[in-house]
Amino acid sequence: MTSQISPGEKNHVILEIETAAEELALEYRLAVKKLGAKANIPGFRRGKIPQAVLESFIGVEVLLHEAADALVQRDYPAAVKEHMLKPLGKAEVEIVQLAKEQPFIFKATVMVEPQAKLGQYKGLTGKKLTRKASEEDIDRAIEQKRQRLAKWTEAAEDAVLAKGDIAIFDFAGIKDGIPFPGGSAEDYSLEIGSGRFIPGFEEQMPGMVIGGERILDLAFPENYSEPSLAGEAVQFKVNLKGIKQKELPELDDAFAQEVSETADTIDQLREETRAKLDEDFAGQSEQTWRNQVVIDAVANAEVDIPLIMIEKRMDDLHYDIVERLRQQGIEPEDYPEKIGIAEHELREQNRSEAEIGVRLGLVMTAIVLEENIELSEEDLEKELTKLAESQNQPLAVIRQAVEKSGYINNVIDRLKLDKAMELICDTAVIMEEEYDPEADPETDSEEDTEEDTEI
Repeated sequence: MTSQISPGEKNHVILEIETAAEELALEYRLAVKKLGAKANIPGFRRGKIPQAVLESFIGVEVLLHEAADALVQRDYPAAVKEHMLKPLGKAEVEIVQLAKEQPFIFKATVMVEPQAKLGQYKGLTGKKLTRKASEEDIDRAIEQKRQRLAKWTEAAEDAVLAKGDIAIFDFAGIKDGIPFPGGSAEDYSLEIGSGRFIPGFEEQMPGMVIGGERILDLAFPENYSEPSLAGEAVQFKVNLKGIKQKELPELDDAFAQEVSETADTIDQLREETRAKLDEDFAGQSEQTWRNQVVIDAVANAEVDIPLIMIEKRMDDLHYDIVERLRQQGIEPEDYPEKIGIAEHELREQNRSEAEIGVRLGLVMTAIVLEENIELSEEDLEKELTKLAESQNQPLAVIRQAVEKSGYINNVIDRLKLDKAMELICDTAVIMEEEYDPEADPETDSEEDTEEDTEI
């Protein structure tokens, strides 16, 4: 078998494949045997029909096409492998020559992964922020530890409900003077300020006292998951039955010893926290500039992405999400009720991420080819060793499994793409800049968490 490749229209290539007449003759004889075993010709037993009789009965063309189909199934994959193609779909086959005692020639037109046209990917500028932990950073980190050790205690009878307290209450929702389904509960516990209820509910409760009642005038969000309530004005009658208040531990040496394995005093805890924050900030800064130069390299390239690649990546991302939700006991038919979105809408949300992922892969693949990046046996063994350790299996067993399944090629391709990203970072020019907290203020704005809203 010999093959030649030529470019086709828009991400397609054309393979012209020729098979020797002797190989066609062999497949022709096999076709005679195969179809002869099925043919029902008066006067002949199946499997005992002479070739000339069978040719006369079903036709030479039928036998030739049977042979041709077998050769296409054999030779097309071989040509794809020979030319290192990555087909994106089924090939369109055109028979060019098919006759007895002649070479068999056919063309296969198939869409393949496009090759990105690279822009600048070496010598890109990376901005590296240098940040040291401030006293405010340390205070914030220690306060988070303190909050995790908080205990909830019953408040006094005369306590006044405030943000951060847990309210125990009954509530009943009314729309147009009529209670609506799912709008009521008894002895409900809610941390005020958690954002679990619709906007305005928790904001109107502070100031209540135990035994007190209050009417809350509210409106459901326009995008609320229950269509009959979306955007509708309602009232909630609330009866406060109890308050739990947060009791925080003292910031003393005992607290330091409880939250740390090494610190004996609060001062030592602050220094330990400072060192940990400095390490975290350095790691974040390193990852940020590395991500940015890779993003810049991708942005500098030109690539026409076939829609089929984006859809395939969307399917992969969607499968992962569906499996995670299924592990939580949420099936696709439950999505509208449980997470406020239909399955097809959930899949569509992955489109942007899918396109970014495909573009990144194509650009890195182009760099691998441009730089002739190869993988050493040492690199491969190191990766397989990590895989073996993660699965608690001997290296030899893992290697045999990935080679037998063909997964070894995925591992090699991924490691080559990693090397392409490393090349971008290794050749980047790093500009250090002092971190400015004013230019990167921490935000305390509440995010839209409709899927967590309980009513």
